[in-house]
Amino acid sequence: MDLLTWMDRRILLVPESSADGIRVSRVVLAAGDRLAVVPREELHTMWRRGDPKKGAAPFVPKRHGAGRNAWQGLDSLVAIGTDVDNDKDVQTSPLLKQVLELQADDALGVDFPLGVEIVGVRYGTQSAVVDDLIADSVPLPVRSLVANDVVRDAVLEVAAQATAVERAVNLCYADLRRAAGGDPVPWDKGQRPGSVFVHSIDQAIRLLLSKFAVLPVDGDTEPLMLSWETSVRELALQAVTPLILASNPSAFLGRHEKDSGKQVYRESTAVANFRSQLRRILPRDAARRDEGKTA
Repeated sequence: MDLLTWMDRRILLVPESSADGIRVSRVVLAAGDRLAVVPREELHTMWRRGDPKKGAAPFVPKRHGAGRNAWQGLDSLVAIGTDVDNDKDVQTSPLLKQVLELQADDALGVDFPLGVEIVGVRYGTQSAVVDDLIADSVPLPVRSLVANDVVRDAVLEVAAQATAVERAVNLCYADLRRAAGGDPVPWDKGQRPGSVFVHSIDQAIRLLLSKFAVLPVDGDTEPLMLSWETSVRELALQAVTPLILASNPSAFLGRHEKDSGKQVYRESTAVANFRSQLRRILPRDAARRDEGKTA
């Protein structure tokens, strides 16, 4: 109760007399009492390893980045571990650990329609203003919490693939800019095409997670993974194609080093590297297309 009612904010209501009686006309928002250490009894947060050099506790609450979808934290959501797991850098919410315990006791079916909501606030200057609000939900298959389960393996792979393809899209854009004689867009400036790609796969990944949730115990995840990879490849190409078409004509010949004259970047090289990365990240789709060529 002490934790749940801790004064992390103090609010002063300033009343004034009016024709309608006493009314609050101003509000003063002030900082409250900071917790030196957030107790591990907090159920509604994920945890990450603290930095001992900064005097942090062994584990501190893990923040979800503003502007990111809930499914972009899938690897953290399913990071089941205990306090004695010294090799675990991230641990999920104790509430999800309770869900796993219920499933292990056969009190909760593996096809239970579990949904996870992520809510947070990002504070600004001196934590006195609110810069951003984070609110999203994601369907989470119960089996993704079970160690050595094929659904868990697939969910982790999907999360890794989405991140890797996003990075590949951004790298292709950076190489196209270099080929035209420019420089990549700074990571903290403007919108990157990888963000557009992430938005485009949002519906596909949520649908995939919903299908994983109702997959029979003896079901095969490979057909779903193949369909997912095919969709991801198509959406990735849709994100990159306009960048290629809009690239400066000088990118076709490429950029050369002034001193040696050696060719460094070229449009065709950027595209070839991007397609090669897609083959590596999405092996099932690559194998299917190879079979189609030899058939």
